[in-house]
Amino acid sequence: MSRIPLTVFLCRGKDCCRAWRRIGTGSPGKWLKRHIEEVGLPYKLKVIKTECMDRCDEAACLCCVHGDAAAWVINLRDSDAADEVLAALRALAEAGAKQPTSADSADAAAPAAT
Repeated sequence: MSRIPLTVFLCRGKDCCRAWRRIGTGSPGKWLKRHIEEVGLPYKLKVIKTECMDRCDEAACLCCVHGDAAAWVINLRDSDAADEVLAALRALAEAGAKQPTSADSADAAAPAAT
């Protein structure tokens, strides 16, 4: 089974960094990848650390992207944050799987042969 590529934009602003420290030790990117491996999800994460995303009242936050779909995950503040993030990643991957590929779109746009 191939792994589904997901991009995660991880806020590294002051308030988010403080919130990430409450959630777990070490790098938030490694924390995410470890939880995905623990539950056996077929995702390949590309973690991009950003400057402050200006959502400080909702710290810690991240934005997940798959294809044309995106989802914010906000207010991550305790050890239950992993469940919220994993649920968002699952929903995003499923939404991306339902989107037609460019080849499907080209086939649908082509006139039928008579």
